[in-house]
Amino acid sequence: MAGGRDYKAEYAARIARAVARGKTRQQARGHRPHEHIHRAEHEREEFGLSNSEVRSIRAFCARFSNEGRDVEDVIEAARENGYAWFVNYRNVWTAARRTYLREVAAGTYASRGLGYLEYLTAQAEAEDIAWLYYH
Repeated sequence: MAGGRDYKAEYAARIARAVARGKTRQQARGHRPHEHIHRAEHEREEFGLSNSEVRSIRAFCARFSNEGRDVEDVIEAARENGYAWFVNYRNVWTAARRTYLREVAAGTYASRGLGYLEYLTAQAEAEDIAWLYYH
């Protein structure tokens, strides 16, 4: 198409002009200031969690890949206890898994038994450990 408009270049120039005037890239694209914050607050009021928080929970459960624990159970627990509960939950299990994988790779792994899993469950403020036993 000869002589057509270069929309990509026009868009990039519009964004660059707005950023030069002190706007963020999101505002340059047409978002109102703090729109994402207000949207997340509305989602939390209506559903208990924002869409980005639910996506984060789903991504964690997919990476953890345990068939014994339903993702919806984790989402429901996070709705009841708050997203900070999930952050703690994720940090405890991620640290435990990282330690486990490091010990397996080094050849120094020895099972710590059920007591260790009960300890981790208490730290993560989870209700059961049956689904977690990944080693």
